[in-house]
Amino acid sequence: MQIKNIIFDLGQVLLTLNFNATKQAFEAAGFTNHSIMFGKYSGSEAFHKFETGHLTAEAFYAEVKHVANMPQLSNQTILNAWNAMLGHVPLIRLQLLKKLKQHYKLLLYSNTNELHYNCFNTQFKSDYPNQNLNNYFNAVYYSHIFGYRKPNPQSFEKLLKAENILAHETLFIDDGEANINGAKSIGLHTLLINDNVTIENNLEQYLLQLN
Repeated sequence: MQIKNIIFDLGQVLLTLNFNATKQAFEAAGFTNHSIMFGKYSGSEAFHKFETGHLTAEAFYAEVKHVANMPQLSNQTILNAWNAMLGHVPLIRLQLLKKLKQHYKLLLYSNTNELHYNCFNTQFKSDYPNQNLNNYFNAVYYSHIFGYRKPNPQSFEKLLKAENILAHETLFIDDGEANINGAKSIGLHTLLINDNVTIENNLEQYLLQLN
C-alpha cells in the first residue's frame, strides 16, 4: 500500500474553530434557538443550500432572521456572530503542509460558505501577509463552489474523478465522524482528528503506518 494523496478538511484540522463563540454571539443578539440552524454537523435545509452554493448571502440572512423570528436583526450582526467561530491556522500546520507537499499531492476539501470563506481568507492574509492558503495545496474544493458537501459519498467520488486519483492511494483527514464514514464508504483511508489527535502530532507517524 502506498499513500500518494492527502485530502485535508479545513476547520479543526487546519483552522482553529470556536463554535461556542458563535453560539454566544447569537444569544447575545437575542437568538434563543441557535441550535436549530447551526448545529456543528447538521443544520436546516437552508444551511445545506448555503454550503453548496444554492443560497445567496442575502437569502441566508433572511433565513436566519426568519428562524430567529427577529426581523430587526441587522445583516452585520448576523455576519459578526456567524464568523465569530473562525480562528487561525497555526504556523506549525503550514510548515507541515509545505513539507508534505514535497512527497504527496495535497488537496483541501471543506464544507463552507461564502461568508466564512471571505472571512478566513481575510484573516489568513492578515496573519500571513502576501500568502494564500490555497497555494499550500495542489487543488482546493470548497463546498459552496464545488456544489457538493461532505459526507455525501458522491462528493468524494466527484473529487477523486476530477483529480484523477484512486481511493486506495488517498488519505482523508477530518474532524467529523460522519464525514469520515462517508469517505470510508468509497474506500478512502481516513484519519479522525479530535482533542487527542492532531496533524502536527500524529499525521507523519500515521503515514508511516499506512505506507
